[in-house]
Amino acid sequence: MVALQNDDHFFFLGLTRDADGQERIVLERRAGPGDPAEGVRIASAPVTLKAGAQVRLKITARGGLYDFSYALAPDRWTTLKAGEDGTILSTKKAGGFVGALLGVYAHEGQGR
Repeated sequence: MVALQNDDHFFFLGLTRDADGQERIVLERRAGPGDPAEGVRIASAPVTLKAGAQVRLKITARGGLYDFSYALAPDRWTTLKAGEDGTILSTKKAGGFVGALLGVYAHEGQGR
């Protein structure tokens, strides 16, 4: 899942597999062009998934603060990170004119 203003300002919440095969729920942030293009990992939690398991992801905006959560079973939410500065997605800080977009995101490559 992604909360996106532009290529320089975003949050990525998703499931990854490390080089050693460990699956993780991760939160990555890019708060400007000074951060790496793929973002900076700011939180992660190892998970063990059985075949066919479902992972639910949730982003909650509370004014200028964002909370990121996941669930491995219905209605059993775990907060990965709370109180992140969501204003990095604002037009005041990131530019643009349409505001932030939230949606599904998939990526294959190094580091994810």
